[in-house]
Parts: sequence; structure tokens; C-alpha cells
Amino acid sequence: MANIVVTNKCNLKCPYCFASEVVQQETEMFTVENFIKALNFIKTRKNERVGLVGGEPTIHSKFGDFTKIIQNDNEITNCIIYTNGIELAKYIEIIKHDKFTLLLNCNAPYNIGNLYNKLEETITILAKEKKNRFNLGINIYKPDMDYSYIFDLLKLSKTNYLRYSISISNAEKAQSSNKLDYYRKFIPIITNFYKDCLKRDIIPSLDCNGIPICLTNNEIKQLQLEIFNIVKEKRTYCQIIGNPCPPSVDILPDLTAVRSICFPYNKSVPIYDFRIIDMLTEYFINEIDSNFKSLFISEECKTCKYKQKEICGVCPTFAINEFYEIKKQSL
Repeated sequence: MANIVVTNKCNLKCPYCFASEVVQQETEMFTVENFIKALNFIKTRKNERVGLVGGEPTIHSKFGDFTKIIQNDNEITNCIIYTNGIELAKYIEIIKHDKFTLLLNCNAPYNIGNLYNKLEETITILAKEKKNRFNLGINIYKPDMDYSYIFDLLKLSKTNYLRYSISISNAEKAQSSNKLDYYRKFIPIITNFYKDCLKRDIIPSLDCNGIPICLTNNEIKQLQLEIFNIVKEKRTYCQIIGNPCPPSVDILPDLTAVRSICFPYNKSVPIYDFRIIDMLTEYFINEIDSNFKSLFISEECKTCKYKQKEICGVCPTFAINEFYEIKKQSL
């Protein structure tokens, strides 16, 4: 997967932001010229899906131009736009094209105030114009978070599929405490979240971070089984158990790239140091992924069979943080 970080700016200040090291730290935005260059680099891998991310991509003054470029490019078959939905409605005539899919990160009214009304308006329009070409997502970032608003938004969307993730902010990544304890705090809310989804015939699909397998108790396993059976019956797709984060390439406005904007201590490299995108992906695997796979975020991980099989589901950003801490201490 390759993403173009259209802008570092954002029109929200989410308390759980996983990309706070990038967002708002700089004001650089993609030019149209550099956008085309980034797109051409991505196209060195055939049938690659392109993501437009931020910050918030829709606040870029050239966002409409970018989507038109993708729409008219026959080599790009699918583009996913990651957005908070606040400013999306103004571009609806462009993104109605089947080439675009949307993932809306839905924030609560107690976090975004009156902007919540714009989010509702956007979802109402998408329900009419995009039908099954968009999904809603929610970040569960506090063990006592009130997530009930998402069910109201799902009614507006006329869909029953929901992307969710336990959010890990960069502040949490930097803490030196047992990282598994962070997940343990979320077991009750995820249990209740599953139950509330099942009551409403909603399919919760894991985005990138859930309860690790080693901490999954019998109650959660039973609820996951119920979700799996519904998915099987409806012949749809759902990610139930977390997988290791696949290598992604996030290209920045200066035509450098990082392994992922959500990783701490990211170091960017010029994309033109690599002939094709596959070479850049391989570079990130060798330079970053290979280092944190052998690190343990807890003593419990050292003998864990899931860790040994690399299927534990623990967010790799925790391990990356440990890697760089060890590296700093050795200097």
C-alpha cells in the first residue's frame, strides 16, 4: 500500500492523534507537480492502490485537482481517501466516481463541537451518492470513552459495517511502562463495544490495532466467534484478529517517504534514491521492520507463542519506540 500525505495540516486536533509528530509540525503541502511525480513513482508497482492521507487531505486547495488527476489516470484502479469528513461534501461531484472509496474517521460531538453537524451532512450525502463505496471508522482512545454517537452516524450512513481501532497516541508510545497494561485497560470497553454492535446487527471490523491475542479472554473470543458467523452468513469481509502492520510507503510533500506516518522517530528518505517502489518497500523492511520483530515490549512477550509466530497483534509502534530507545542509550 502506498499513501500520498497530501498535507501535514489538519482542521481538527484529535486528542488521540497517532501522527502528531507529522501533523501540524510543518505547513508543507504537495504541489501538483510533485503529486504527479509521487503518483508516477507509485505506479512502478502495477495495480497499486493509492491512498490520500494527511493531516486532512480535503483542506488542501488543490485536493480537487489531485482527485481529477487520479480519476483520469487509467493505471490507477482504486484510490482510498482517509478523511474526517468535515470538508468532504464540497468535492462530492468528483469523488462520486467508482474509482474512489472513502474511510471517514468519525469524531464525537464532545470533541469537535458544531463541526459534528457538517460530519452528519457529509454522511447523509454519501449515503445517497456513494452507497457502499464508503465506510465509517472510530478510534477508541479511552477506556471510558462514550462511543454511542457512532451508532447514530451508522443509521445516517445506511450501512452496518464499522472500522474500529484502539488508538495509540505518540504520547502513549513514548511511555516506558508495560505496554501490555495499556491494552488491558481496554478489555472492558472492547467487550461492551462488541456486544453493542451485535445488538444492532453491526459488523465491527478491526482496522489496525485491537486487543492482542494473548490478552483475548473467553468472553471476547465468544463475541468474535459470533461476529465471524454473521460475516460468514452474509458472505462479507471482516478483520477480527489483528495482524502485524504490513509495510506501507507514505510519501511526503518534499518527495521523501517514511515507513508510516504513525511510527515514532520516523526518518524520511528521498523516493528517487530508489528506482521503483518495491525497492523502497524492501528498504523499510530491512531497515525498520527487521529490527523491531526481535524486540519485546514486555517480559511476557519473550515466551509468547503468538509473538514467536508474529501474529500477536501488538502495535509495532511500541516495539519501534523500544528499538530507538535502546539505540539512543548505546550512543
